[in-house]
Amino acid sequence: MHILTWNINGLRAKIANADTPFMKFFKKEEKYVNPSQKYDVLCFQEQKCNIDTLFKKDKDSGCSVLKELCDYKYIAHTKEKAKKGYAGAAIFSKIPFEYVQIGLSIEDLDENGRVVTVKLANDNTVIVNVYVPNSGENLKNLDYRLDKWNVEFMKHIKKLEDQFSDCRIVLCGDFNAAVNNTDVYNPEKFRNRVAGFHTEERKWISELIESGYEDTFSKYIDTERDNHYTFWSNLGGMRAKNKGWRIDYFFVKNGSWNTVKNLQYVMGSDHCPLSLEI
Repeated sequence: MHILTWNINGLRAKIANADTPFMKFFKKEEKYVNPSQKYDVLCFQEQKCNIDTLFKKDKDSGCSVLKELCDYKYIAHTKEKAKKGYAGAAIFSKIPFEYVQIGLSIEDLDENGRVVTVKLANDNTVIVNVYVPNSGENLKNLDYRLDKWNVEFMKHIKKLEDQFSDCRIVLCGDFNAAVNNTDVYNPEKFRNRVAGFHTEERKWISELIESGYEDTFSKYIDTERDNHYTFWSNLGGMRAKNKGWRIDYFFVKNGSWNTVKNLQYVMGSDHCPLSLEI
């Protein structure tokens, strides 16, 4: 089974034209290894749109809207509640779901659409797709993230571990934090000054790993090539310079996995996708 995670930074515009880098990635072109056939599960973050609206258009037009994603018959996604065109998480799958939970079941934490959890049918795999809140400019949301959102998310994970004790749990998505000094291109500039590189944000990721969630890509990091960055600012040509951050992850607990790849060559967002084979 192949799983893809990707903060796509807006879905509607990317599927509007078959020539966008996003759609080219899923089309049958040799350069892109035909991902629409390769990947069994797609985990998107920050789709920034009402997917139900896209479904309705597809129903009326014979799947002309989602195009290359039409093979993914089973879809679980968050709703737009507090703010339209903001945040969101979704799972597109070729494999049916046995269990689905949208959000954390806490209304004020679920308003922006942050978490989608599924248990795959006939497979001992639970997938949690997450878009962790950003701590904001001048770290204005740091307390909310650390003292409320992170706490409730970990309760959710613990509940899943108890409920699906015989299952492999895959956590994936945009965690909005770089855990190691080498996970940002200039750690001294950003440490405790910029969201995503505060000591307490990084500590939370470390505690997640210490609790048994393996940081799958960590063993493949090559700091000479900086092959581990997953996000680049749109300002200043940072992607071309490869001055980035590693804030997107696949974590796995209670089960094995085969390979993980950081697909830095794939364009279409300010983040690149990662793939996991289990």
